[in-house]
Amino acid sequence: MPESQTPPPTRHRVALVTACSKSKGKEPTKAYLLYRLPKFRYLYKHRGPAVFYILSAKHGLIDAEQVIEPYDQKITESRLSELGPQVAKALRGYDRVVYFRGSGGQLYERLLKEVCSISHIPLTCYGHGFNADIGLTEQMVAPLRGIGDRPQFV
Repeated sequence: MPESQTPPPTRHRVALVTACSKSKGKEPTKAYLLYRLPKFRYLYKHRGPAVFYILSAKHGLIDAEQVIEPYDQKITESRLSELGPQVAKALRGYDRVVYFRGSGGQLYERLLKEVCSISHIPLTCYGHGFNADIGLTEQMVAPLRGIGDRPQFV
């Protein structure tokens, strides 16, 4: 195909998601700065082309740059059901979702799996224990190289 007929590249939209934590600052600030665990600043810094979201028990799926106030709310089964539609709406238009597990967050992961399955959005989950595999973030959010490439579960 001549260069002039090469179709323009499609934009590959990736959402990088992690669960909130109970350790928070005391003043309203951007979400990735409010949560005190180092994983939030690391993921923000290494998000590459992805949009970084935090899955919050109170707010649902929030952009990491959104300013929020400190809160104290734990995720529950009933809250999970309430968050489903909001999370699905926020992820609409993404080509894939990358979820960093870190430590804990099994309910959040289950929510993302359900939403992504229903929405037909590929989900890649990585990380375990206390920030294990966090160094893979840039690789995990990088655009897929070929048509047949598929995200891998780590």
